[in-house]
Amino acid sequence: MPLFALRSKAALSACIPETGGRGFTLLSKPTGKRVNFDYLADLTARICVNALMRVLNLFPRRSAKRPFQEKSMSGTTVATSFSLAALGRRIFIALGLAVLVPLLSACGFNTIPTNEERAKAAWGEVQNQYQRRADLVPNLVETVKGYAAHEQETLQAVIEARAKATQVQITPETLNNPELFKQFQDNQANLTSALSRLMVVVERYPDLKANQNFLALQSQLEGTENRIAVARRDYIEAVRVYNTSLRTMPTMIWTWIWYRDAQPMQSFSADAGSQAAPKVNFN
Repeated sequence: MPLFALRSKAALSACIPETGGRGFTLLSKPTGKRVNFDYLADLTARICVNALMRVLNLFPRRSAKRPFQEKSMSGTTVATSFSLAALGRRIFIALGLAVLVPLLSACGFNTIPTNEERAKAAWGEVQNQYQRRADLVPNLVETVKGYAAHEQETLQAVIEARAKATQVQITPETLNNPELFKQFQDNQANLTSALSRLMVVVERYPDLKANQNFLALQSQLEGTENRIAVARRDYIEAVRVYNTSLRTMPTMIWTWIWYRDAQPMQSFSADAGSQAAPKVNFN
């Protein structure tokens, strides 16, 4: 619906019909006619309603411009030169931008990638601590072998468990692979069990327990197991936050619209019994 653009002050009074005194009137100077304010109010309300409908319509139909015409008492015609459709589109775009920019930050547009990076960083710390434990195993085995050479079965079990634990490597890109993650977790749990059995064997050899090299390795292993427990806890929490953001509002909207490749990450099973560090204190 076009918007009235009156061409001159004279046309203002010329295009308004006289209604015989209905409502408030004003005598216009150019023509001496009386301007009816009820008619002006009705006309203004109609224009405002049509403009509002255009703004609320998200996808306005494209139609040919047809100037609204109204005959005055003298028979002249007033036409418009401005399109309400164009104005409505401009207003809608401006309002959309004004609302969209704060919503992108307030409604969690960056929440999913931020939580994903935190979970990947936490996983990197888990791998670092597991690798540190694996690096301690060869020296530990050699030290125990010097005092308990006949405990070959236990020592061999530790060596094999370490080899399997270091075979499976999970990159941040494969954290959503349940089979690979379970294999990694099982191998690390087997190494933990093998080290626990080795420590039971060490209890039988007082001289080994008094060896300074063994005491240093014992302290390092105990500290590493504690750091593994902390790293696992942090990773479990980071994955929980990330996976929750994929399934809850409003961030799940961005999963449908923008982050369609985002997948839930795997986490350590709580019932595996591996979150508690094995006891390696011989005192």
